[in-house]
Amino acid sequence: MPESFPASARRLRADAYSLNEAGRPQTAGHLVGLSAECVVKAVLERAGIDIDHGTGYRTHFPDLGHRLRVFGRTRHMYSLLLVIRSSDFLDGWKVDARYDEDHPDGDAQASYDRWAEQAGRLHHLAGFMA
Repeated sequence: MPESFPASARRLRADAYSLNEAGRPQTAGHLVGLSAECVVKAVLERAGIDIDHGTGYRTHFPDLGHRLRVFGRTRHMYSLLLVIRSSDFLDGWKVDARYDEDHPDGDAQASYDRWAEQAGRLHHLAGFMA
């Protein structure tokens, strides 16, 4: 089945919202970060920018954000940089967090809230708001 970054971005964000509403902010935070990655990859793909492993855009945050900040020279990348302009974008999020111990609920909720707001700005920028 072919990849669909836009569909994945929307689905992951919706699932993150549902999990957070069900009191599962730690897993919701993980999914919302993945949704942000899918938005970035969808925007790049839509602009005709190759996102295979050789280009370095097939990576995860925070590396993906760093790569965009360093090499984001096209107008499409620049639009992403309006949201991902600082190193605190998705601060503390990492793809390997799926293996973490349980976080205290307050810490997990605060992280989810911050990441969901940042990812939501990317979704809005890309026109992926449901």
